[in-house]
Amino acid sequence: MLKSESRLLIGSVYCESINNNLWYKLQKNFIKKNTENFKFVIYANGADLSLFDQDDVIEHHPQKQKFGHCDGLNFIVQFAQQNKFKNLLILDSDCFPIMENWQQKLEKEMMSFSVASVVRTEFLDTFAHPCACIVTGK
Repeated sequence: MLKSESRLLIGSVYCESINNNLWYKLQKNFIKKNTENFKFVIYANGADLSLFDQDDVIEHHPQKQKFGHCDGLNFIVQFAQQNKFKNLLILDSDCFPIMENWQQKLEKEMMSFSVASVVRTEFLDTFAHPCACIVTGK
């Protein structure tokens, strides 16, 4: 059982894509391998529902009723707030936490910050990229 004060919610929005099956399997496997004390959820926005474990799906909109990507993100945030998760990590569907001990290192840094995100230095970016963003607290 997870302690509510230390729970991490990891959420992704999956839209219609031929890559969903691969991305979902990679994402779920890397999360399980490198993360502790978490719940993983997805918002399926026009994505083929049969590709996902039903326990992971918190909302589904068939293609004919597609909502915006922002609606999915807002739904995940509301789910985190209603279920009193301490931290929320939003990942793009093609973003995978591959580094071992990433969670412990990041939690240590998050003692001084309430938001952290990826900076894609391989593209010489100097801004926070939304492919992975973690927030703590309310």
